[in-house]
Amino acid sequence: MTDLERALETDLVLSERQVWRHYGATLEDCERNGYAVRSVLVAPTVHRKATRPVQFVSLEPQTLEDYELRHLAAVAEVRHVLRADPRNWRVVQHAASTSPDAIWRHGLETWAIEFDAGAYSRATLLEKARSFRARYDDHIWAVASVSRAITVARYTTVQPVNIVAYL
Repeated sequence: MTDLERALETDLVLSERQVWRHYGATLEDCERNGYAVRSVLVAPTVHRKATRPVQFVSLEPQTLEDYELRHLAAVAEVRHVLRADPRNWRVVQHAASTSPDAIWRHGLETWAIEFDAGAYSRATLLEKARSFRARYDDHIWAVASVSRAITVARYTTVQPVNIVAYL
């Protein structure tokens, strides 16, 4: 199994930019290897109205909504920023509102991973943060904008991780 295949198995989707930056593969390489490629129009956060075409790569054709592809790519970028081994990372899809986006086995600890695209209300943000503190050894809250990082830092004890180059 190649590193890219292991990543796609773990992360479910990656953007074209991620595939190139982290694995040195082009879309042509991906198509030649039988991976599914889907082009969608997405904005990097919920509040940004300007969209642009982004190619997403997966092992199988995806029927997910555009925003779900963006979200999964963002969670994958968090894994790359943390240098987390894919074997210690599990994406959590379509779970309860207090569930994290991913779970990372970090040494002997289990960490909750959350990507916030800017849509959570203050109440939801606080509820998720409380839930993560109660159920996990630690948690990481990733954001895609400086303004969202300020909001998260204002209402929680978490220092957010700002990721911007995932699409």
